[in-house]
Amino acid sequence: MHVCAPVVMAVAALMTAAACAGQPASSSHLADHQRTASTQIPDEWHTYASAELGVTFRYPGRYFHVDTHERAASGHQAVALIEDTPENRDVVAGRVRTAREGPPSITLGVFAGGPEPVDLAGWIRGNKDSHYALALDAAPRPATVAGQPALTYRWDGLYAGESVAVARAGRIYLWSVTYLDAADAILRDFRDIIGTFSFM
Repeated sequence: MHVCAPVVMAVAALMTAAACAGQPASSSHLADHQRTASTQIPDEWHTYASAELGVTFRYPGRYFHVDTHERAASGHQAVALIEDTPENRDVVAGRVRTAREGPPSITLGVFAGGPEPVDLAGWIRGNKDSHYALALDAAPRPATVAGQPALTYRWDGLYAGESVAVARAGRIYLWSVTYLDAADAILRDFRDIIGTFSFM
């Protein structure tokens, strides 16, 4: 049995957590994939852009996005992408009264990283929002995101998860995905979305 982790880092406060149960993690790993979309991105994908966060990316229309700023005073802001279903919208809006886990999701958390140069590996190991306490990998693995050096790792909590972190201009950008099975479409979407991610 694993310790329960938030389903979505920044929207966990909007969802009611259920009892935790470990799920099998993917045998694949983000570091094994180029940071480009696996296929040509369809024109109907939505575009997210935030001058405040300094980022832009595209995502499939079957997701809706939630911007969370509850912890802005602590230097943490986030965007969550959740499959667009009536049930998921009810969960996020707090209209579901029975205790249940939140849905699998893709999140981009943006954190104040401190003075340059940012110790990315140290931040991952020392920050509870990184989920690294649940990591399956002995150490974060090198990757590249938006042309910048990054670190990626797998973890296992309420859901299986993968994260990739990159530091830029005193901030840490942490992409994470939660999923039930390695064949789930959300994992492929996660990689394709990261392939469209860039800094403004």
